[in-house]
Amino acid sequence: MFVLQPKPTFVYPVAIPTADGDVEIQFTFNHKGKKALKAFFASLGEGEGARTDLDAISELVSDWSGVDTPYSQEALDTLLDNYPSSAKLIFEAYNKGLFEGMRKNS
Repeated sequence: MFVLQPKPTFVYPVAIPTADGDVEIQFTFNHKGKKALKAFFASLGEGEGARTDLDAISELVSDWSGVDTPYSQEALDTLLDNYPSSAKLIFEAYNKGLFEGMRKNS
């Protein structure tokens, strides 16, 4: 049955490239409806007034699994610093998970 009120969070995998190959992290993302998502994107800004990746991603992520450290803003900052492509990949996964969801192959 279709539910009008989505769950407040959803889990979606993000493959982070490392020197040893891609490693998958399961991120728990905060669901945003259309209005909240529009406000979020408007808040990102550009140039010197832009929000940091850490600030923006912290608003989207509430937890993770598959990492040797429990989720915290400090741990997320370490991930973003040590793996420079991770911010883009996390944003892409959030969008894909929110708009496409988890689809099973038949």
